[in-house]
Amino acid sequence: MIESCRLPQEIESQMEEKTKVISKNAQQRMFHQNNMQNTRMEEEVVTLLQTFEEEKLQEETAGIEKINEEKVKLNDAIAEAAKSEASIREEAHVKIQKLRAENSLEVQRVISRKEENIAKTRAEAEKEASQLQATTKLEVEKKLAEASLVAEKNRAEASRVMSTAEGIIAPYLARKKVHTTSMKQIDVYRNLAENQNLIICDSEDGDTNILAVAESILADNSSATGAGHSSSSRSAVMAQLALMHHGSSGLFSHGDSHSVKETAVQSDSLILQP
Repeated sequence: MIESCRLPQEIESQMEEKTKVISKNAQQRMFHQNNMQNTRMEEEVVTLLQTFEEEKLQEETAGIEKINEEKVKLNDAIAEAAKSEASIREEAHVKIQKLRAENSLEVQRVISRKEENIAKTRAEAEKEASQLQATTKLEVEKKLAEASLVAEKNRAEASRVMSTAEGIIAPYLARKKVHTTSMKQIDVYRNLAENQNLIICDSEDGDTNILAVAESILADNSSATGAGHSSSSRSAVMAQLALMHHGSSGLFSHGDSHSVKETAVQSDSLILQP
């Protein structure tokens, strides 16, 4: 078995140089091939780009033409649609007018039936109301007659009861009147008892009573004068006149004496008022 084999150094050097030359030539061929491929590829790319641009222009032109065709079709469709819309609107208008006429006619029919029903209902209602009013009036008159009868009976019964009651309470009313009169007399006596100017005489002689009144007036007047009050009151003057008349009764006529007495009594009445 051969484990190693070595050539001479010179042969190895020659073979190495030869291999290097072969390798270099192969490398140059590869570089040249690569450059050729790159050039062809670039040319193909340019060709493809030009072809793409041409196709793009053709497609754009075709698209524009297609758009124009579609616009024409769209305009035709719009015109046709407008024509159809006008036709539909006209038909709808005719139908609407027809429906309106039919509705108006139906409304008139309904109104006529309604008015007929209303007139019929009103006539029936008026008839029923008249009947009901007549029945009600008759019933009311009947009730009023019954109520009047009952009222008269009640008045008669009330008169009887009042007569009976008045007969029963007549003695009590008489006692009440007596009691009321007694209470009024007591009030009069109380007022007389509380009157400080009251003069009580135990004589029935008018001259004596006048003298007593005159003396009381003069005494009160003297007390008032002592307290600093004026003594020229009408009562004091009349009392002095009464005393002068009593002292000189022979100098006056009977008529004058009677006049002085009346004046004194009037003065006394003014004093006795509470």
